[in-house]
Amino acid sequence: MKEIGVVQYGLGPIGQSITKLLSEKKDIEIAGAVDIDPKKIGQPLSVLTGKKELSRIKVTENLEDIQINNEIKVAIHTTGSYLKEVMPQLKEIANSGFHIISSCEELSYPWKEHQKFAREINDFAERNKISIVGTGINPGFLMDTLVITLTGLCQKISKIECKRMQDASERRLPFQKKIGTGLTLDEFQKKANSGSIRHVGFRESIWMIADSLNWNLDSINETTRPIIAKKRLKSKFLTVEKGLVAGINQTAIGTIKDSELIRLNLLAYLGCPYPKEEVSIEGFPKIQMEIKGGVNGDFGTTSIIVNSIPKIIDSKPGLHTMRDLPIPSALLGKKESL
Repeated sequence: MKEIGVVQYGLGPIGQSITKLLSEKKDIEIAGAVDIDPKKIGQPLSVLTGKKELSRIKVTENLEDIQINNEIKVAIHTTGSYLKEVMPQLKEIANSGFHIISSCEELSYPWKEHQKFAREINDFAERNKISIVGTGINPGFLMDTLVITLTGLCQKISKIECKRMQDASERRLPFQKKIGTGLTLDEFQKKANSGSIRHVGFRESIWMIADSLNWNLDSINETTRPIIAKKRLKSKFLTVEKGLVAGINQTAIGTIKDSELIRLNLLAYLGCPYPKEEVSIEGFPKIQMEIKGGVNGDFGTTSIIVNSIPKIIDSKPGLHTMRDLPIPSALLGKKESL
């Protein structure tokens, strides 16, 4: 494989984790990093990642400030969940000739609820002869791509249920805040009603599954409920007193004629005693899968994004989803010790 020049676009906790992993991979050269945070601009990447070998690379505010000579260029984009907010960034990156792997949840399967954006992204990707995909642990793999793969064992299917149980105390601070950890019940309800507390991506995952199975859903309904701490709980970042919100119980259901076909359920809260991933497919044959201990969402997202690099650079220009690409596998090649 030719050496790939990679730019990290967005240096929050996930972006920093991805940069660390990239620095260890053979045939990958980190060419630069972009972030709008004034406290990060001008900082050597070594300060943010703890990787001394990245001390020569400084964070810039603009992609155009980065000089890159690699024939193959990839940008890892980790800045936001909503397409409306990240569209200008995606255009900028694409116009600079970079393939894009993004953690934007709405980009994981935008062809149903964001068709205008999807067509626009596909058009500027094809025009610039680059490929784009949105992925992560969820959406991107556990609640959609993995489920779709498992259905390949079935002849008939009547219902699919996927459940994730996560101990949020092991997750990054932005995730803990996103699920309402530490809020009062009233605060949680206000934010849930405004849409500011919810896991983004359930609708995209359900549409991806449904389209793969040729199910023409009538509706997708979501509910978001708090999980209340029954005792004092702590994470590395937060302390939650008894009676406050420890996390979230979120469900999305896809239906046809009021019949439930797809159910996704996320329980993420501090102190979850039995983290796990479950997939249940009612049909012939019946499929039941469990991953005991679950998959840490932060590590999983970092891995799936890095491991998707060879797949996206080998795909044809345009906007892709994870169901379009070859199955990703671990990118295990290591750089020689410096």
